[in-house]
Amino acid sequence: MENYRKTPVNLRAHHGMCLRYFVGKGYSSQFVENMAYYKKFLEEDSPEVRIIASVDAICMKCPNNADGECTSCGKVHTYDMEVLKELDLNPGSAMPFLDFYEQVREKILLKGKRSRICGSCQWDAYCREEIET
Repeated sequence: MENYRKTPVNLRAHHGMCLRYFVGKGYSSQFVENMAYYKKFLEEDSPEVRIIASVDAICMKCPNNADGECTSCGKVHTYDMEVLKELDLNPGSAMPFLDFYEQVREKILLKGKRSRICGSCQWDAYCREEIET
């Protein structure tokens, strides 16, 4: 995929963890397909991402997305804010995706903070199955 995007991709802060543990399962086939697309695109092209605490490109195919608003917004907003806090970032911070991904890995995942941040997520069992290196 050639990266010709001029504007940053909006990315929920907690999706920096979700993408690392994504194993092809999700809310619906449309969601899984969209998540797989963004995982490949972001990891291969490392476009500029704007780290946000609201609906992003990955959320577009989520059944919890109701006209641009997350029906689970309280819980996932908390996940986003915790990631931002751990990375010492503000909503709207922008950087190449792989830089963000590495910060998530170093400051959250390798330090064992993932389960504290999003252990209440319905997909937590898949993340626990993976060993972060």
